[in-house]
Amino acid sequence: MKPKFVVHLCLVAGLILSAAGCKREMSLNEVVPAGGAMAGGEVVTIKGAGFKTGGTIIVYFGSRRAPHSYIEGTDKIVVTTPAYAESTLVDVRVIDETGREIILKKAYMYLKAAKWSPLDAFGSKKQ
Repeated sequence: MKPKFVVHLCLVAGLILSAAGCKREMSLNEVVPAGGAMAGGEVVTIKGAGFKTGGTIIVYFGSRRAPHSYIEGTDKIVVTTPAYAESTLVDVRVIDETGREIILKKAYMYLKAAKWSPLDAFGSKKQ
């Protein structure tokens, strides 16, 4: 009975250790908010999984590199959007420190700034 128990114990221990050493694949789920001004400078969150906390990350919105980005947890990246020359829907691309790259297609919409606001006349009195 003892040899069989030892074999099972070794098998279970090996499975636990190998599972602990497995790297989780990086994935992207969504960008929140999913749109912002063409001028950039907006803080957005990229939700996903498999990010290395404390690691280096590079983020692109379309062809433009984000000026600031950091990994806040294994499931969240916080990014400042770069400016973009046109109002368009762009891919968001994330590259980690090992060179692994993943793309979330058509994930962020750059919008033209509003020329007017419904609140422009708020509080004004017509005489």
